[in-house]
Amino acid sequence: MLRAVITCVCVSLLNGAPRSDDPASDAARVDVQVFTAQELPIKGLQASDFAVYCDDKAQPLKAFSAETMPVDVLFLLDVSQPMKPYIQFLRDNSEAALAHSFTEKDRMAVMTFDVNIKPVLPFTSNRGDVTDAIGRVVHSEQFNGGARITTALISAASYLQRHARPEARRAIVVLTGNSTQDGEDEQRVLAALQRAGATLSFLFPFERKDVDEDGDPAIPSKEKKHRQPSPQLKHAPPESAPHEAGTGLVAQDSGGDAVVFEDEYALTETLRHIGQRYTLLFAGAPPEKLVADLTSESRARFPTAVVHFRLLYHAGRGTVELMVPMNLTPEEQKKHPKAVNEEPN
Repeated sequence: MLRAVITCVCVSLLNGAPRSDDPASDAARVDVQVFTAQELPIKGLQASDFAVYCDDKAQPLKAFSAETMPVDVLFLLDVSQPMKPYIQFLRDNSEAALAHSFTEKDRMAVMTFDVNIKPVLPFTSNRGDVTDAIGRVVHSEQFNGGARITTALISAASYLQRHARPEARRAIVVLTGNSTQDGEDEQRVLAALQRAGATLSFLFPFERKDVDEDGDPAIPSKEKKHRQPSPQLKHAPPESAPHEAGTGLVAQDSGGDAVVFEDEYALTETLRHIGQRYTLLFAGAPPEKLVADLTSESRARFPTAVVHFRLLYHAGRGTVELMVPMNLTPEEQKKHPKAVNEEPN
């Protein structure tokens, strides 16, 4: 399984981030996920294993916890022309993946898109309803025409913003071939994800050689010519010719995953990564730059660890969330000052 990871030393918050005029209300939380080079979560870490830097200054931690948050996940399924076999593959693998990854406190919803967006299933904790809903998509959609991925992602983020629980980790899991007919706009999608407090996980379909373009078992071309053509749907005219949507970059920059969906493991691990985290709490207004990383001692134990972190800032005017994956090189690690919890006193 492939997983896209970016290297990041710091993150700048968007201009206009809400700040509180009441110093007593200033408090910030960082949600952190830590993975091995083999993409497995590293568990059992303590507060002394983490370092937080605000505007290049080491920040003392006020509190620490290790827990698994409830999650609200929206499955966003591309039902454009080539996607039928991959939606069927998702249906075939979803039951086992959900059983391994989700608990009764987690919720899921389903939406589909091509050039239009359609809600299929509202948020539910019933895993069977989710699997059945995906199955209905396979049999009810025509899988003709193109897709508008940018529009679909922004709409899905808006849906999460309205319907997800405040206490839950929110994520969109999109299954798409990444070919879009609307404009690519990574910053606009990231802004929508940030407003929703959500990350994006991108499942990229592997090449299926055993099926044809309709998602049916492949047959020789001489037999294919006798088949009746599939009915064509009337779609709104595309804004442009199909082109890459940049979904993988959006997923990386949101703190999510970008993986080839080739087996049950890919889906299971994608869903597990959404909910697992550590929580670091520190005082103060939002910094212009934030780094959350392992301390030098922890880096010695886990030299190839990949750290994903999300700043969650509560203040009198609202919440700001942004999640960034990072994997510091040894040279970048040397640039850090010592963390507060590494100082002798």
